[in-house]
Amino acid sequence: AGLFSKHRFGFADGSLLPALPGSGAIPDELETLGLLCRGKAGRIERFLGCVVVPVLDSEGNITTLYGRAVTGHSHVCLPDRPTGLFNCGIVKSCSEIILVESVLDALSLEMAGARNAVSIQGTNGLSDADLRLFRECGVRKITLMLDGDETGRTATRRLIEQLSAIPVSCEIRTLPEGEDPNSYLTRHGAEALRWTWRPV
Repeated sequence: AGLFSKHRFGFADGSLLPALPGSGAIPDELETLGLLCRGKAGRIERFLGCVVVPVLDSEGNITTLYGRAVTGHSHVCLPDRPTGLFNCGIVKSCSEIILVESVLDALSLEMAGARNAVSIQGTNGLSDADLRLFRECGVRKITLMLDGDETGRTATRRLIEQLSAIPVSCEIRTLPEGEDPNSYLTRHGAEALRWTWRPV
């Protein structure tokens, strides 16, 4: 329960739309924000059926939302805005961080005892603002633990090149083919996952 409270998890159970007026400023604004979108029958909730977690900046301000469908396991994000770094506030207190692909990967590492895991939310790399944040906060070492597939390996090489601009010490922890931190934890448990990171 502590992990869910800390990261302010919620679940979009379909109760939002019935609670709103049928028209007017409130539903219009929620549509503009992307929380509501247009379907064949009218407005629908973008995150319907998803576990939802806010994505915060380093100061704790909500910048966007991330959703994971409980069936189908699809990722849902607000449109037309950066996905941001999940758990990026940790860089202000940790000089060593672990970069993973997904929010679930970061949470899995946290459950295994690594409180310094940050999700880049995909394999598209880091923004200039992300690199600046690492530099300004004094991050000295970054462990890259992306998925054990070709996409993850390609992204790792790209991230190494990006991070060379800071500069910062980088370490690569390779997972078995087809595994990510979340699946590895699920299959093998927290003790087995701990070989992939060094406690800080």
